[in-house]
Amino acid sequence: MKKRLAWFLLFALLITALCPAFGAAAEANTVPITNSGDRVVVMLSGDGEAIYDTEGKRMFKFSDLLSLVNGGGDGDNQQLLDSVANVMKPFMLQGLLQNNWDPFYENLQAEVSELTEGLRPNENGDVVNGTDIGKNRREANDYNMTHDNKQRDGSYNAESYHFWYDWRKDPLESAEELHAYLEAVRKATGQEEISLLGRCLGNNVIAAYLSKYGTKGIYGLGIDGTVSYGSEYITEALTGRFHLDTEAIERLIQDSNRIGRTHLDPFLMATIDVVNASGVPEKLIAATEAMLYKKLVEGMTSALALSTFFTMPCYWAVIKPEDYETAKNYVFGPEGSEKRQQYAGLIQKTDNYQHTVRDHMDEILTSIPQAGKKMAVISKYGFQIMPLGDKMGYVADQYAAVSSSSFGATTSTMFTRLPDDYIAQREAEGKGKYISPDRMIDASTCLFPDYTWFTKNIPHSEWTWTENALLYTVITADTQYTSDDLVTTRFMVKDAQTGEVVPMTTDNCNTESWLVQETAPGLRGGLQKLQRYFNALITWFKYLFQYLKTKLAKG
Repeated sequence: MKKRLAWFLLFALLITALCPAFGAAAEANTVPITNSGDRVVVMLSGDGEAIYDTEGKRMFKFSDLLSLVNGGGDGDNQQLLDSVANVMKPFMLQGLLQNNWDPFYENLQAEVSELTEGLRPNENGDVVNGTDIGKNRREANDYNMTHDNKQRDGSYNAESYHFWYDWRKDPLESAEELHAYLEAVRKATGQEEISLLGRCLGNNVIAAYLSKYGTKGIYGLGIDGTVSYGSEYITEALTGRFHLDTEAIERLIQDSNRIGRTHLDPFLMATIDVVNASGVPEKLIAATEAMLYKKLVEGMTSALALSTFFTMPCYWAVIKPEDYETAKNYVFGPEGSEKRQQYAGLIQKTDNYQHTVRDHMDEILTSIPQAGKKMAVISKYGFQIMPLGDKMGYVADQYAAVSSSSFGATTSTMFTRLPDDYIAQREAEGKGKYISPDRMIDASTCLFPDYTWFTKNIPHSEWTWTENALLYTVITADTQYTSDDLVTTRFMVKDAQTGEVVPMTTDNCNTESWLVQETAPGLRGGLQKLQRYFNALITWFKYLFQYLKTKLAKG
C-alpha cells in the first residue's frame, strides 16, 4: 500500500511539474492577435487618396476614371469625341498610309495630357498649382503631431496615427515629411520608439525613410501588400511587354464580380465566356499584334506614360529594378534624346530613388531584425494579375506577384502546383511547414521566412481586421513572434461565405473563381479547347433562356 501511494505521489509530482511546460508550449502556439495595445503604430497607405485643387475641388480619385470616359459625368461627350478624332486622324493618314507614326504619338500625348492636367506633376516630377491630398487629411496630420491619441482605455490601435501624404511625390520627399511627423508624434505621446505599418506604396516611403534615418526611434515594421520589390504589371506596361489575353481579362472580371467591385449579369458573363472559348478574339489579337505591335508599342508607351501617371515619381519606384533602365529607354528614349533633356528633373528624382533605396532594399529591410526591431510581412494572393503582359500566370494579388510581395517566396503558376518531388525534398529538409496547403507557395525562400504570413482571397486593396491585428500584435510585442507562435497560421484564407479570415487547409484553399488548369499541348489540348467551347455554349444557352424568360415576364 505504501509503495502504491509512493508511485501515485511521484506520478502526481511529475504531472504538476510538466503541466506548466506543456501549457507554455501550447500557449506559445496560440498567442492571440489584437488591434490595440500600449504602443504607438503609424500607418502609411498607398496610392489613390483623392487629389484636390487649391479651391478644394476634387480633381481625381481612381474611382472617377470612368467619369473621364463619359465627358466628366455631365453627359457631354463632345470633348472626348473631338479628342478621339484628333488622335485617329494622324493614325490613319500619316501612320497607316505613310508609316509615319510621330504625329500620332504627339497628338495622343497632347490629348490625354489635357484630361490629366493639374493631376500630373511637371517635367521635374513636382506637383503643380498647389494641388494636394484633401485639406482634412493635412489637418489630421497637424492634429496628430500635437495630440496623444490614446483611446478611453488608454490604448492605441493600428489606426490611431495615420500619416497622410501626397502619393504622387518622390518617396524620398515624402520620407522627409514622415520624419517630421514621427518626431512630433514621439513628443506628443512620450514614446521614444514607434512602429511603422505600411501598405502598398506606403512601404516605399518607409524604405526611403529607413535609408536616410535608419532604425533609431523605430520599434517594429509591418509590411502588407508591398510593391517595394516592384509591381509586375506596371513594369510590363512601361517596358513594352504588352500582350492582350482575353481569357485573362475574363478571369479579372470574374475576380471583380466575386469581390463585389462589379456586378455583371450572368448572361453577359456567359456571352464573354463563349466568345473567348470560340478562339476568335485570340486570333484577332494575334493578327493585330503581328501587323501593328512592333510599330506602335514604344511610341504609344511613351505618349501614354507621360500624359498619365508616369511623371509621378511614386510609380517609377515600383518598376522592377532589373527593368528600370529598359523602362527609361521606352519612355524617354536613349541617352541624349530630346525627351531625356525635357524630363531631366524627373529622371534625376527617379534615378536618385533607384540608387539610394532600391539598390539597397535587402540591406534596408534586414536592418530591422538585425537591430532587434520587430518584423512582420503579409503577402496576398488568389487573383488574376492585371492582364497586360507575359506575367499574367503569376501567383498574385492583382497588382504584385507573391514572389515580389513576400520578398522571395518560390511559387507555382496560377494553373499549376509545386511538383511532388520539390515538395518531398523540402519536407526531407525539414521545411514542409513552409509549403502552402494549396501547394502554390514555398515560404522557406523568403527574405524573412518565419516573419511572413500569406492571405488568400483578399485582394491587394482590401485590408482586413485580421491583417491589421496580426501586424499590430507582432510589431508591438515584447518579443519577436514568428508565424509558428500566433493563433493565425502562416497561410490563411478569407472565407467567401462568412468573410472571416481562417487558417488555410486543403479543404478551403481553392478560392479561385476560374478553372485552375493549363491547356495541354497537341491533340489533348485541342480536345480540351473543344470541350471548353461546348461547355461554354451550353451555359450560354442556359442563361439566354433565363434572360428571355425574364424579359417576357416583364413585358
